[in-house]
Amino acid sequence: MAKTIPRYSQRTNNYFPSGIVWGGYLFLLLGAAIAIQTFVVGLLFCGLALLIISGGEGLVIDFDKKKMRNFWSILGIRMGPWEELPELESIRIVAIGSNHKANKKGKQSSTKGRHEVRLQFKEFNDFILAYRGPLVKAQNKAQFLAHYLKLKIKRQA
Repeated sequence: MAKTIPRYSQRTNNYFPSGIVWGGYLFLLLGAAIAIQTFVVGLLFCGLALLIISGGEGLVIDFDKKKMRNFWSILGIRMGPWEELPELESIRIVAIGSNHKANKKGKQSSTKGRHEVRLQFKEFNDFILAYRGPLVKAQNKAQFLAHYLKLKIKRQA
């Protein structure tokens, strides 16, 4: 029996900030209430709300075929072309918007906030965003990617 290699699939960004997404939930309730009186208008409100709530983008990597896809997602439907996975140099965990504290030796360490897992290109000073979130989850995602992509993880403050 052949060993199955998993895919990496992660939503990295929402199209709208969280405040607007909460407004989308209000649109959904408003649309449901309006649909009782005027079905078409209520349906339009509900459709707009679902687009606001569910819109996002992310990354899928197929380790077996050495392909990747930056996708756009609306209502759970992922769209975007598959491309060859470029030559990568390393995986970097980068602190963004973190609080720092000094330890006994005076070194800074990021304690809270969001971190990004970046797949760094070999030839360009550019990267592919693979994850954005808390440090522990970022480290887990980076270890998973490092294992299958055979890359080293670098920590960047």
